[in-house]
Amino acid sequence: MRIKISQIVFLVLVFGFFIGCQRRMDSKNKFINDFLIENGKQLYKSEMKRTKLDYLPSSQQLVYSFWKKEVFEDNGELFLHLYPEDSLALPESRYKYGFLNIAIGEGDIQNVDSAYFYILKDLSVYGKINRVVTGQYIGNKRTWEVDEIVNLNSSNSSIKLNGIKSPKVENSGSGFMERLLSENSFIRHVDSETKVNCFISSNKDILYLSNLNPSFLEGNFEFRFYKFDRAVENIVDRKSVSKIRTYCPEKMPCFASLTLPKNIDKISFVSLENIESKALFSIGLEQ
Repeated sequence: MRIKISQIVFLVLVFGFFIGCQRRMDSKNKFINDFLIENGKQLYKSEMKRTKLDYLPSSQQLVYSFWKKEVFEDNGELFLHLYPEDSLALPESRYKYGFLNIAIGEGDIQNVDSAYFYILKDLSVYGKINRVVTGQYIGNKRTWEVDEIVNLNSSNSSIKLNGIKSPKVENSGSGFMERLLSENSFIRHVDSETKVNCFISSNKDILYLSNLNPSFLEGNFEFRFYKFDRAVENIVDRKSVSKIRTYCPEKMPCFASLTLPKNIDKISFVSLENIESKALFSIGLEQ
């Protein structure tokens, strides 16, 4: 009987410790976390070390996620080593090491709130890289480490815009979130009337919205999805704005996302407030 009681106590303690390590996310950090899951490859995660590392293939970016500054500092110094495909591409001073030692400083930190902060490193500027080693260390000991074989080219041409060079997004007060969307989207659309920023993911399966006025969530609005058949527009699906996934920071415009139907040609944001429906804006998709 004593053994069973001690086992139960042990399990309760372990469960309590695990719950204590779990993150409590507000809407902004939840959006960032979901975006990285949907668009990236997770290379490392430790709840105990309050650390996560994701790689975004479409933009060739590494995104470090940290929560609890004191735990980050306890993990030691952050390092990033990039191994080029051709070692002769290294500066002469790095020949004996075989890798580039990329500096990461305070200027790289993106603070979202008092608990969460992120570091984004664009790897596409370092030429052709085939291996990434990163982590943290104290003295001669690495507290955590990732050693990943990759295939990075210096020219990032995987994302193209739909006839738009780089529209300036409406500022929602969440610069890091906007940057993730802008640099990892296939199409960007900024609507001058509604002030809504639209981003279509690089694989064209998710529509992201930022600077969305909460009033749209309470009104009668919907997204319509069209497929062209010999120049005739056919509605293949609809989605009420009240039913999309939303992230609404306090006293700020909302972010949102919704999964797109396959092989569509156009998206329209439609008002149903009056007797006749009215398209407030539309986005054409290149196939």
